[in-house]
Amino acid sequence: MATFSTNNPTAPFGSRTGIITDAANTLLGRYRAWRNYRATVIALASLSDHELADIGITRGEIKYVARNCG
Repeated sequence: MATFSTNNPTAPFGSRTGIITDAANTLLGRYRAWRNYRATVIALASLSDHELADIGITRGEIKYVARNCG
């Protein structure tokens, strides 16, 4: 008599599913990081030079600060 178990913790396609999931999570993480970077650049670029000086950065440092924040 054959049985079918639905409680098997392993994926039905072996480790490939895990690799695909990991790759998708990596891409999603990179996309979210890029969106955060772009939002930070846009927000800082919209500030005046005086406002940027108040927070201690120059206009030339915006991309550096955006890349290294978080």
